[in-house]
Amino acid sequence: MSQETVTEAQPVKTRGEKAVDVIASVVDRIFIYFFVLILLFCGYAIYDSLMVYTEAEIPTTVAEYVQKDESNLTTDVNFDALHEINNEIVGWIQLDGTKVDFPITHTDNNSYYLSRNYTREYSLAGSIYLDARNRGDFSDDYSVVYGHNMNDEMMFGGLKDFADYDFFQSHPRGKLFTPDRVYDLEVIAYVVTDKTDQMLYDTEFLNNGRNPKILEHIAEKSTNRRDLDTNKHLLALSTCHGRDGGRVVLVASFGDEIETPTEEN
Repeated sequence: MSQETVTEAQPVKTRGEKAVDVIASVVDRIFIYFFVLILLFCGYAIYDSLMVYTEAEIPTTVAEYVQKDESNLTTDVNFDALHEINNEIVGWIQLDGTKVDFPITHTDNNSYYLSRNYTREYSLAGSIYLDARNRGDFSDDYSVVYGHNMNDEMMFGGLKDFADYDFFQSHPRGKLFTPDRVYDLEVIAYVVTDKTDQMLYDTEFLNNGRNPKILEHIAEKSTNRRDLDTNKHLLALSTCHGRDGGRVVLVASFGDEIETPTEEN
């Protein structure tokens, strides 16, 4: 005698239950799409950060004309070769104990190298560049050099290290290479200010020279400093600090002594 298989009848869902299932399915899909979008966004953010970091590195076509020592610090620069690539490379700056070891560019405005690298290609990292109002041979009494505040202390991201008193005291040196000379830099002040600081940023106000009160201003604004009794040339290295126009300026002295400033300058 055969046994018949008895199949239990499935309950028929009501219209309300079906609606709930549809809504749950839509919510699940929305969640999945949203999660995928987050992953894509995070992936793009990581890619973008890596690209910006890569762009902050010195192009191979530029780096090959620079000699380094065993500590990977610049010891010599072939400016003749660099000028074949970009004749607006006017110098090279190096600060001991930091990753600041980059060319300096100079052109007739302060916007171009914000988003151009040393071979003049578009780059979010931009370049280190000398203020357009300064002479390109660093012969002014006071020169301003700008660079982006990059992660991993690239470009001028390393300037913030000088906010630490011990670091400031133990790293007073650097070098400024130009086509004609190599200057020893002495770091003399670390200043936190903003972009409206006329005394530090308006080189026209300074008559392209040394206002007699500029060292007083630096002494007043600086959080770290050493002996400011100097009449050598001054180099102000500037980068962004926080938001709302904040700036960090590292001031160094270099070169031969200049004529003693007078109140008329």
